[in-house]
Amino acid sequence: MPKSKKKQTNKKNTTKKVTNNKIEEAEVKAKTSSDESKTQASEKQTETSKKNQKNKTTSKASNKSKNQAKSDNKNNKKWFREFKNELKKIIWPSKSQLAENCVVVISMVIIVSAIIFVLDLAFRELNNLEVEGAKQLKNTVTISEGNDTENQIANNNTTEGNTSSNESTNATEIEVSNSTNIIETEAVRSEESTGNADEGN
Repeated sequence: MPKSKKKQTNKKNTTKKVTNNKIEEAEVKAKTSSDESKTQASEKQTETSKKNQKNKTTSKASNKSKNQAKSDNKNNKKWFREFKNELKKIIWPSKSQLAENCVVVISMVIIVSAIIFVLDLAFRELNNLEVEGAKQLKNTVTISEGNDTENQIANNNTTEGNTSSNESTNATEIEVSNSTNIIETEAVRSEESTGNADEGN
């Protein structure tokens, strides 16, 4: 019997070892599964916290926009109320005061426009007088030069032959054309100076 007892104790020990091993394996599995479930739970918590944060930020943004819209509406209403109050403070003129002021403004416009019209006519006449004076000066210069050239031509014809008279007439024509060009440029300059004076006024 002792042998059978040993066998039984050995069996018991082995079964204890096996059960202990199974228990340890189950504990390890439980730990790993609990670790896995913990990681999954933590992942779920982080996801839900992220979602909550996103929801909070969007809700904050929407609340801000709503609050801003409300404040804008309040500001607009306040501005219109103040505007109304300021309009009530205005002292509007009576009909007689309004008519008197209109008459004064219209009469001043008529007087100033008449003064400008008279000044415009005066400056235009002055400009025309200067242009006519320049033209007369040009005509007198050309006539006097023409008389001088005719006298020279007559003298040249008598003293020299036909060939020399042709040369002198060509020379005098050139001199006359040069002098007329000079007079024309002076007239244009005087017109420009009067035009600039009119613009300055």
